[in-house]
Amino acid sequence: MDQVDDRPSRAIQAFSGGLDALYTTWYHRIGGPGQACRPLQAALLVQGFDISLRDDRSMQIIYDQGRATLDTVGVRLFRMKTNLKKAIRIDWEMFHGAAIACALMQFSDQFNQGLIGSSGPYDALEIPWGSNPITDPLVGGGAMTIHHDGCGRSRNDKINAVAGWPVAADNLRVCWRNSDPSQNCGICEKCIRTALGFLANGHAIPKSLRADISVADILGCPTDNKVQRDRFRQLRDLAVRNGVTGAWVDAIGAKLQSRNPARRKPKVVVLPRAA
Repeated sequence: MDQVDDRPSRAIQAFSGGLDALYTTWYHRIGGPGQACRPLQAALLVQGFDISLRDDRSMQIIYDQGRATLDTVGVRLFRMKTNLKKAIRIDWEMFHGAAIACALMQFSDQFNQGLIGSSGPYDALEIPWGSNPITDPLVGGGAMTIHHDGCGRSRNDKINAVAGWPVAADNLRVCWRNSDPSQNCGICEKCIRTALGFLANGHAIPKSLRADISVADILGCPTDNKVQRDRFRQLRDLAVRNGVTGAWVDAIGAKLQSRNPARRKPKVVVLPRAA
């Protein structure tokens, strides 16, 4: 039976520099209502999960970017290097939540709450998935409870929040396809969709993402399944609600009407970048 932890509450979060992690920081240190916020004091960046064990250069860049961001809100950034992902050899999509919890619990002598940022909202949960609001709390214990954080907000809600924290937006890391994990490639579907999320919310594209997105880039993004189509539909609908117009909004409309729109090469439409 677990011992009752009567220590003052202190929280540490998993941190990657990604949108979900930055939203967790923003909510508990900047924008969330006081009674709902956890006492977030630290964050943990792990090398060996999405950053290669051998890529010390990228790890240092990502760590420096993370420190520059978290220092502005008084959150200390720890770093860890582990071969857990390589040693366990379990399907990472199903195991990553437990692995993140294992890393956080190495700090249970200092913190008794661990936060893992949600990757999807309640109305679009992907089950089974390695990190979700059902299983994440089950991997905690008496020394540290694990909380699946931010599931009440959509990805576009999180973009809108982080856009108001310029240093975080400029250091945002969302790409998993780039050979250099410290930089966003700017051309994959996720990079393009994230950039459009800033525009749909009425914000300029931050420096961390490519601004010269063309209509052709948007038309070239995959919408082969319902999840992909729904993501672009949500962007279009958000832009309409916010009164945002532009060639990119029309391109999404055309894209949704046809799964295989005509491949044209229109001139590049340069989208606004943050100053």
